[in-house]
Amino acid sequence: MKAKLFFKELLRYLQVILGSAVYTLGLYAFLVPANIAAGGVSGLLTVINYLSGFPIGIGYLIVNIPLILLGIFKIGKSFIAKTAVSTIVVTLFMDYLFPLFMPVFKGEPLLVGIFGGVLSGFGIGLIYSVGGSSGGMDIICRIIKQKFPFLRLGKIMLIFDIAVIAIAAVVYGNLEAALYATVAMYVSSEVIDKMLNGLSEGRLIFIVTKKYRDVASEIMRKSERGCTLLKSEGAYEGAENGVVLCAIRNSETYKITDITKEVDDSAFVVVTEASDILGEGFERTI
Repeated sequence: MKAKLFFKELLRYLQVILGSAVYTLGLYAFLVPANIAAGGVSGLLTVINYLSGFPIGIGYLIVNIPLILLGIFKIGKSFIAKTAVSTIVVTLFMDYLFPLFMPVFKGEPLLVGIFGGVLSGFGIGLIYSVGGSSGGMDIICRIIKQKFPFLRLGKIMLIFDIAVIAIAAVVYGNLEAALYATVAMYVSSEVIDKMLNGLSEGRLIFIVTKKYRDVASEIMRKSERGCTLLKSEGAYEGAENGVVLCAIRNSETYKITDITKEVDDSAFVVVTEASDILGEGFERTI
């Protein structure tokens, strides 16, 4: 049992390392060479690097060391341990490993912003999905949230990101850089959201029918999806019906409705979005 838990935790740390490397690739190969400071501590360090040439990786380490030490007492140790690993990996890849072999892309700025955002978002998503973080504002916001629980983490980070982008626009003397940074930040946030929530998204289908047992039986036989049966009563006529409740993947919507209509063409079907579905048949893939 202990060996299984150790192996599972080891895989989480390996995912943190992989995510940190991918996140750094987005910075090193795309965003930093194009002077795109897409918010956060990394964006601020990109501006500092532009002004002074100070290494971004070392700066990342310097900023995160006191935050990690503070977080040990304020936040969970597992979260901080993974964040510390991520910080070290980012520093190593940014300043020492990628410069040895990784080329940088200096093409169309819009493409740079998009691909940089995709890579950084994918990397951060990998880290977040196992209970870690990339450091910087993640730690700061969590500590602020503990002090002021009525504040929203998203808004705190957004304010800081906007400030960094505004500073970058002034330093670079280029409004376009701020616009590309906004694109990168938006793409990154969308990728993170899809990784953390989108992979477990699905739909709930409610089927109101007198033949609810037959419908449920056919759905389970043909789609291998489980169903829940509910009793219902029509408010207008007072007629008794049954409701078949079924959680499905988006791609299964047509199949389930088609099965339903085969059994009862008069069935009343409602399909609604489910932002997160957990359980058998809906295991997370990350």
